[in-house]
Amino acid sequence: MVQNHMTYSLQDVGGDANWQLVVEEGEMKVYRREVEENGIVLDPLKATHAVKGVTGHEVCHYFWNVDVRNDWETTIENFHVVETLADNAIIIYQTHKVITLEPYTPLTETI
Repeated sequence: MVQNHMTYSLQDVGGDANWQLVVEEGEMKVYRREVEENGIVLDPLKATHAVKGVTGHEVCHYFWNVDVRNDWETTIENFHVVETLADNAIIIYQTHKVITLEPYTPLTETI
């Protein structure tokens, strides 16, 4: 199964790969692909983003360090480390918050 998901992550978003752009905010793009395995809907996500003013090492540290992940990540409901493969490789199970497609209404407009 891990090999299948690695294949998805390396696919180009164009062509026959069926990746659908679901969020585009600045330079960040999030894609979703409808996938079903053994009757279970998986819907893998793939994202690209450029972070200016920090090194790649810093981005990776704050993105993958589970001790600080919730300090900045607002889209994850919960997560836990499934397995530590090596000092630099872990498998994380995470559940993302449900995203509504309703238009955003700032609080100041509702008062």
